[in-house]
Amino acid sequence: MRVNVVRFAPGARSAWHAHALGQTVHVTEGIGRIQSRGGDVIEIRPGDTIHTPPGEWHWNGAAPDHFMTHLAMWESPARARARRPPGATSSRRRI
Repeated sequence: MRVNVVRFAPGARSAWHAHALGQTVHVTEGIGRIQSRGGDVIEIRPGDTIHTPPGEWHWNGAAPDHFMTHLAMWESPARARARRPPGATSSRRRI
């Protein structure tokens, strides 16, 4: 399981993306928005937990006038973890 703390400035959002095994987002601060492809934009607030099913395209980010912080939790298929383009490096550190 991977867990990242993700912070968005007002109006900032992710690109459309999907996760092979799904993703769960838990909002810790601020007001945000999330949308699945073809669905409505949903406002999210502290304490909200949203699960996006495997393979579902979605984006998430902050509302226009608010910062937003959430925990992003997902699992990666074992094969996907080992695949990186040649020469690619990671700036992430394991704790």
